[in-house]
Amino acid sequence: MPVSRGRKNPFLLAPALSAWILVISAAAGFFSLDSLPGLWPYITALLLLLAAFGCPLALFLLCRGPVAFVKMGVGRPDRRMLGFAAAGAAVLILQSCILKLGLFRGTYDGASFTLLGMTFSGNVTSFWELLFALLSLVVLPAAGTELFFRGAVMYEYRFAGALGQVLMSSLLFALTALDFSRFFVCFLGGLLLSAVAFLSGNLFCAMAVHAAYRLFSLFAEKYLWTMSASAGGKTAFWFLIFSLYLIGLALFFLLAEKLLRRRMTAEEAPSPSVPRQRRPVVVYDILSAPPLMLDVLVFAVFAVVALFL
Repeated sequence: MPVSRGRKNPFLLAPALSAWILVISAAAGFFSLDSLPGLWPYITALLLLLAAFGCPLALFLLCRGPVAFVKMGVGRPDRRMLGFAAAGAAVLILQSCILKLGLFRGTYDGASFTLLGMTFSGNVTSFWELLFALLSLVVLPAAGTELFFRGAVMYEYRFAGALGQVLMSSLLFALTALDFSRFFVCFLGGLLLSAVAFLSGNLFCAMAVHAAYRLFSLFAEKYLWTMSASAGGKTAFWFLIFSLYLIGLALFFLLAEKLLRRRMTAEEAPSPSVPRQRRPVVVYDILSAPPLMLDVLVFAVFAVVALFL
């Protein structure tokens, strides 16, 4: 059903469901997973993730029905999609290195891993800890995040066109960071993940990219953090990072162009753009949605408080 002045705002559900994730992230930010013994940090993370993403996804399916889940694009990826996802994962990892180890270095701690506002050192000392860490800090966060933000949210903004879907899913994803510096890292990462989901038409590709990034952040980022701080090798380090980033970006766009051409000739093409005469109405509906204003307000309050803590 197209957007018009004579009906209710069609962009209410996505930001309303995102508000629940904001609440969970805000509450969890007062705790540290490292303060819990044994496997409890991972069990706690699993329970929080199920609460944070399970409830909104269940409400989304209740409101939109199982047909919406099918239209979200959860299917088996082919070989071309996997190659595209591999390029996307490389770009996302290198992009995060440039932002977190460079531009926003002062606001990140290279020895910690963040999940829903909570911090975790990532020190794994046994097989069971490794298994639970992969499940609770890599697989489930990637699956839940992509199903909601690149699945449900992008579906809800389908009337806003492809650009509106990508921008709004990335914005709502970044708001859950509840921090100004993390906002930009999450927003740019969200843009890439949204592009992967949109161009491939398959959420599993976005999940794979996100999981690869989380795996890197959990086990390898701390070592790059140390390398980037080395006075003797800074120039060589950043030259290598930027060179690899540009190569990965070129490969990503090359594969994206091929995927987009294939999708445009397929039976189900990507979402069309919004006609020019209707764009002001769509933009007004998006920005005037009360749940979105609430999300922005909550983010602003916690982000400002974080500046003084």
